[in-house]
Amino acid sequence: MNILVFGCMIPVYHILKMPALEIYCGFAFLLLSTILLLRKKISEIVSLFVLLANLDVFALYFALVTGAGAGVELYPLTLTGICYLLTFDLKKPRWICPVFASISALICLFITIFSKGFLADKFLYGLEFYKAHYIFTTIIIICSFVMLSIAYERMLKAKNKKEAEQREELMHIANHDPLTGLCNRRRIWEFLYLCENEKNTSDKNFVICIFDIDYFKRVNDTYGHDCGDYILVQISDLVRKTLPEDVRIGRWGGEEFLLLFSGYTDEDAINEIEKIRKIVDEAIFDYCGTKIHITLTFGVSSSTYCETAEHIIVDADKQLMKGKIQGKNRVVARNIQKGLSENDAIFDSFIDSSHKD
Repeated sequence: MNILVFGCMIPVYHILKMPALEIYCGFAFLLLSTILLLRKKISEIVSLFVLLANLDVFALYFALVTGAGAGVELYPLTLTGICYLLTFDLKKPRWICPVFASISALICLFITIFSKGFLADKFLYGLEFYKAHYIFTTIIIICSFVMLSIAYERMLKAKNKKEAEQREELMHIANHDPLTGLCNRRRIWEFLYLCENEKNTSDKNFVICIFDIDYFKRVNDTYGHDCGDYILVQISDLVRKTLPEDVRIGRWGGEEFLLLFSGYTDEDAINEIEKIRKIVDEAIFDYCGTKIHITLTFGVSSSTYCETAEHIIVDADKQLMKGKIQGKNRVVARNIQKGLSENDAIFDSFIDSSHKD
């Protein structure tokens, strides 16, 4: 803005035959242009210092050579306000804007009180200058307030963007597991309740799968907890890449994960889960040169058999326990037909009275 204003002043003062102001504006134009070109090499505080100092020196110089109060005193005040806005988050030194604002106010007071400057007799340009400069000063003030509005808008946009990014970051932290980056238990429950409402309103089926890593305690005991964390991250990434995009995955706790298939039939969900089991079973994980084979066991249930998300989770967990008892590395799902078979009822009774290893 200042470069543009001083650049426009040069031909105007040349036309008005005011060489003293023309020379100063030319000098200011070159100085500010140089700072702009070297802005990456010059610190922000130095650039601001030169900008504010130039505003005050210009106002003072104008008063001395013209002795005029043609409205130019508004120029440093408005641009000092712009500097306030553009540097509102400047941490230090905090005194720079208040100090220069005070100096600007004193200079403006000087220009307003004295109708003649110390050098006015030598450089006074007559009545025609004042008429012309009233117009030019009005243009400057209009441009300054336009820039003030733009600066304020930029400040608000930057502030709102920063706050939005902070809110988004906090929401991500609140809803995701810090190790794997998957949805945490809290976030998964939100999706579960949403699916439950859709089931009640539109009879939209949803399938829940709980799976965990087989012999995970052995991995931690043998290779250390860093290796365990590595396996958790690798399994999370592999499963996430294998699943369709519309399937939710979250870390349920420890080495347990939950998959949520919304709008899937039981058969389609089981087919997707079986793909994951095979891919993980065929994968070899390399931890610091050590080759590790990992398998997963899956328990599956759905809204076909249970009325609420809580009941489906309990049922899926029972199927997971069955898979562990039956030998691990498998997908165990509630029978496709509704209701419990006699064997299922006996198995459930046994699981309820025992604990998972």
